[in-house]
Amino acid sequence: MIHPQLTTRPGPQTADPQPTDADVAQRAREQRSQRALAGWLATRIRAAAHEGRHAAGEEPAPNPMRPTTHDSLGAFVSEDPRRELRNELELGDFWLGDGFPAPAWRAAWLPLTEELYMQRIGGVRPGGRVTVVAHFADRSTVGERLAGWEDVVGTSGSVHWLLDHLGIDDRHLPATAGAGEA
Repeated sequence: MIHPQLTTRPGPQTADPQPTDADVAQRAREQRSQRALAGWLATRIRAAAHEGRHAAGEEPAPNPMRPTTHDSLGAFVSEDPRRELRNELELGDFWLGDGFPAPAWRAAWLPLTEELYMQRIGGVRPGGRVTVVAHFADRSTVGERLAGWEDVVGTSGSVHWLLDHLGIDDRHLPATAGAGEA
């Protein structure tokens, strides 16, 4: 005799099981890999276009300003009392160079001095060098010039995109950009 409590009835079957932590981690790795690949491709395409312009005899536009470098963030801030870091517009950490491990920078704009600066981070002594790479009169101008930066920052070669959008010849990175510089 079959006991009524032990019989099973077919019930609704779930088509998609709940994702596991491993599934979520795998998808995150794949997304990071896709972003890195997109950044690498953009860098290579830009480099090829840059080489093509020079082969055709075109010269790059002159830099709007000469970048100035300071030995540390402390030296940079102490030089001008208007450089209040609490008011800065953060433009992302991990603007990456080429190679492995890629050198990295952070970028920020200071409204009182109108300076956009880059600070070398990782693999350098604390306080890393700071280079003022551009001046912008207001926040909206920074936003217009660097529209889309959120999608690029953190990808391989992203520092080239940033410098290109700032009008700086990325063949000659600012003094903070040298991979061997501490």
